Amino acid sequence: MSLFYEHHFRLNGLDIDGHGMCKASALLNHLQDAATLAAEAKEAGGFHREMLMERYGAFWMLARSWYRLDRPLRFEDQLTVRTWHRGDKGAMMYRDYDIYADGQLVGESVSGWVLASLERHKLMRLSSVTELA
Repeated sequence: MSLFYEHHFRLNGLDIDGHGMCKASALLNHLQDAATLAAEAKEAGGFHREMLMERYGAFWMLARSWYRLDRPLRFEDQLTVRTWHRGDKGAMMYRDYDIYADGQLVGESVSGWVLASLERHKLMRLSSVTELA
């Protein structure tokens, strides 16, 4: 079982600003996509949206996000986002990312996620969901 998940994509016109550089919002959307796909993977326990909603009345919520780039990302860069679950502290679960452009490491990111109860409007610990599984 791999602890890492890799998401591959090419930056297109929707990701780019008027100067040919990747917009922050586009990069953050791609990082969120990678996190979602990683959480849904069977190797990670399959914590996809539908299962969480139906079984536990819970959903993932992005609480924090940070990134750093060594160089700007440009139109048609072939990106690979390598991500893994770092661990949790209290109700916050952390995910790390390495960002590669055309095979070269160009940045890193960290995001903080929480599980929230749809019905009670309260934060949940991951252990409360995994114990019920």
